[in-house]
Amino acid sequence: MNRSVAIASVATYLEDFLSDTEAFRGQQLRGGGPVAEFEALLAKRCGYPYCVATCNATSALLGLAALLRVRGQTAWFPASHWEGSVSVFRLMGAKIRRYDANKIAALPRASCDAALFVVPEEYEIATFRTTKGIRAPIIVEDSLRLPSVTVDENDHSNADIQVLSFGPGKPLSLGEGGAVLFRSRKLYEKFISLTMHPERMAAESGRCAKVPLACLNARIHPVAALIGVALLMAEASA
Repeated sequence: MNRSVAIASVATYLEDFLSDTEAFRGQQLRGGGPVAEFEALLAKRCGYPYCVATCNATSALLGLAALLRVRGQTAWFPASHWEGSVSVFRLMGAKIRRYDANKIAALPRASCDAALFVVPEEYEIATFRTTKGIRAPIIVEDSLRLPSVTVDENDHSNADIQVLSFGPGKPLSLGEGGAVLFRSRKLYEKFISLTMHPERMAAESGRCAKVPLACLNARIHPVAALIGVALLMAEASA
């Protein structure tokens, strides 16, 4: 990756920002500028039509838990899945159940009408899709899958929703950040209404938006998004 490109881009952005902070209001609150560019590049890279960049993956998962109304619902996780991700859904009132990745077909049918399944591997998605009796309204992939970085360029997720983290040691190290990728426009817009500033919701929908009762304000900082743009573009040209 050409880090000098990212450094130069950030330096230019900060110089312009400090000279006129109000001119950059939309990039922070409405997700314009580098945020919109980062989301578009990431969506294309991952093979999804919609993407929302967040300040971190934990906020992304909190937004998903609110979006999917998991309180009182069953959420299935792999037996070895990182507890940090699981704890978000537990905090939001979901009934946590674990599955053995090698024994998906043996899951008890009566308990598989769940709010969602969280998976880290592609073969698990295929198994959930094809196993008779398992009804998974939403399959979420919480993993490190980023085409051209951690997997081959055409190795896209087949999950309904994919969550990525961009902290240290992750597919992209932006200083902060996460992202949620959606196939459903409806879920994408609802997620924005729960996690982003009302100005972004208004910009997306074309109508005035009210602050929801549980507004997370989980938006990524434009500087982190700018680094992401530079890294993704560097990967594409490598």
